[in-house]
Amino acid sequence: KNVEIKDLNGDGIPDLWIYHNPMKPEEIIRQEEATKGDSRVDVWSYFKDGKLVRREVDTKASGWPDTVYYYENDKLAREERDEKGEGHVTYRAFYQNGRLYRVEKSAQGNGKMDLWVTYDTSKEGEIVLREERDLNSDGAVDLWSYFENGRLVRRDVSAVGLEYITQQGKNPDMASPNASSPAPPARATSHISAARRDRR
Repeated sequence: KNVEIKDLNGDGIPDLWIYHNPMKPEEIIRQEEATKGDSRVDVWSYFKDGKLVRREVDTKASGWPDTVYYYENDKLAREERDEKGEGHVTYRAFYQNGRLYRVEKSAQGNGKMDLWVTYDTSKEGEIVLREERDLNSDGAVDLWSYFENGRLVRRDVSAVGLEYITQQGKNPDMASPNASSPAPPARATSHISAARRDRR
């Protein structure tokens, strides 16, 4: 028997299933957890060589995971979320030595990333270094925002981005949670107007 069943909260209903390697009974290969006390599994953990490599979480009680955490050497390396529950990754975060390094977001919720935020991993907290945006969903970065100590100091915009901002009649709001305002006006630049990111 390679499945161990436990009742962690003592209510008489199983809430933890531990699966062992049939060839190595002492080695755990998978765990399933029902964290809400209703016996419905909402967390799936996968192990390799005794180390956690992936954890899937159902945060919406849909029966399917919508958030996935990836680990390397027991440290969180990447996180992916399907925030709308439509089968598309709309948020992706990367970590270095356990610290948040970069975030990608899909503002439209269709899995097409259009916002990229880079963080300073040398300092405590989530301090933003740079923010890039695809304003018109054409796959190209249109707006670059640069930060010092979390404060916005400069913005560059492509020709296409400038046209989009002019049509909208306002500068886009900053998505970075710790970015200071007011934002300086975007500065038009041509040498990076054709920059494209293939992040999908």
